[in-house]
Amino acid sequence: MNKKLILHIGMQKTGSTALQEFLYNNVDLLKEHGYVYPIIEIYKTAIINGFVLLKCVNDGVPDVSSSIWKSFWSEVRKNLENNNVIISLESIFNYNLEKFITSVKNEYDNLFVVVYLRRQDEYLESIYSQIVKGFEAIKQTFNEFYDNAKYCCNYIDKLDDISNIIGIDNLIVRVYEKSQFVGGRNDVVSDFLYILDIFPDWEMYKINKDINPSLNGNYLEIKRRINSYLKSNRKFLPFVKDIFLSNKQNYNKKYEMFIECENKLCIQSNTEPYEDEISNQIEEAFLNYLIQNSDKTKLNKANSFLNEQQREEILNYYKEQNASIARKYLGRKDGILFHDNRSEEIYALNHENLAKDIKDIFLYLINWWKDETIDNQITSLSDKMIYYIELSNELYHKLCAEIDNIIRTEIEKDTLEIRYFKIIEKYMLIIIEMYKAKHEYILQCIDMCSQGRKICLFGTGDYARYFLDCLDIEYELFLDNNIEKQGKEFFGKTIFNPVKIKNLKDYFIILLLCEKESIKQVEKQLKIYGLERNENYILGTDIIEAFWMKILKNGC
Repeated sequence: MNKKLILHIGMQKTGSTALQEFLYNNVDLLKEHGYVYPIIEIYKTAIINGFVLLKCVNDGVPDVSSSIWKSFWSEVRKNLENNNVIISLESIFNYNLEKFITSVKNEYDNLFVVVYLRRQDEYLESIYSQIVKGFEAIKQTFNEFYDNAKYCCNYIDKLDDISNIIGIDNLIVRVYEKSQFVGGRNDVVSDFLYILDIFPDWEMYKINKDINPSLNGNYLEIKRRINSYLKSNRKFLPFVKDIFLSNKQNYNKKYEMFIECENKLCIQSNTEPYEDEISNQIEEAFLNYLIQNSDKTKLNKANSFLNEQQREEILNYYKEQNASIARKYLGRKDGILFHDNRSEEIYALNHENLAKDIKDIFLYLINWWKDETIDNQITSLSDKMIYYIELSNELYHKLCAEIDNIIRTEIEKDTLEIRYFKIIEKYMLIIIEMYKAKHEYILQCIDMCSQGRKICLFGTGDYARYFLDCLDIEYELFLDNNIEKQGKEFFGKTIFNPVKIKNLKDYFIILLLCEKESIKQVEKQLKIYGLERNENYILGTDIIEAFWMKILKNGC
């Protein structure tokens, strides 16, 4: 008997992330019942095991000739030799289902498709909240979004396309409503396992209900307004964002991982890694604050964006097709597809708390920026620890004073909706400009001191990695006294023994060291070679110190 291929296709905003995480983390439970949720070789880290299919779908149509498509289904068929297989990717529901499902059925005939449907009004509200919060980061108001999207929830045609290909008995339609879930827990996970005839002891299994938390109240509106400034809508894969959002000491290694993944998956990316890393880190810190500080008591209570007239309009528009789905795919003679009613309060800003919310965000970002830049650097400059602590504290207080001044001076300007978000944008510009200024200043120092000589970097430890992660400079080679490192590569360049380099005076050397004793020893060594500080070499720490002194002197 042929094993079953279970293809879970969403739809979006129906608990897919929680389901995928459960399937990923409970391999043994699935195997006991003859199922596997395979992580396909080409993309081992994906909890969403169908994720790689995104790279061979163009405008909703799969490219069945692509190597990714062929490799994926070859792996799936191997798993199907001994087990039933589950593949999940919620975005499939938005594809050209006639062509996509036909292509999948051509790969394996015994295909079952599982789809969860969410009531159209609730779906629009939920997806709007998600895309304001997430990667797409639209800046439309809900009413603007609603006018464009309200007639795009035609479920019946999609279901008919699927059933015409695989047969109505192989299409499993479920309703995403708590009152209609079965399986013992009244959630999408237990409901899906019920389909597979799996009834676990739920006391043994925890489900993460906060995988994809919502933004509430003012925080969602603050995020929407700032989306026109944030660079969230890049055209590269979400997992790449996780790679860029690393601390700087691991940045180079993770960027190499990105390049490796890019080559495997044929990703086309026009982004500048360093600039993107900065803006992505800022955005991640900003979004983390909003998520962590949303009202925890309301995380599971969605605000209503629709007014009564809009809700009635959309439910009436889809009433007949929903009844057809209920009768045709669920065998319900009464034609009732959705049961739940809603009586939520209309979403509104809390204007009284808005100024406080924004100032709290400023203070969080200041502290985040201080931790990520200055304090991170302090740990690498142990010989000047006290000096840098004083320096960072002074700069920190300057920034706090700047924010207070902005709020005081701009509170009387413009309209309520404009002035607060100008403040956020101004502060975020301060952060980015500080990064850029540091980068440009260091490059100017190096250019001025080197006087056209080729750059040679002495040191290949953590501080060297930190320094180079922050800069894009031309250099010829590395020097290091560590015998075990010599002959190896670091940042794509060979590491040499200083003794074996003739005519070191032909180079301008930057010492990428931070420990006081190490610097002393290397300076003695360079003096033996006839090299003088500031003429033949410079300390990387001196450049950084000069930059912060310049900032403090000139202000923020």
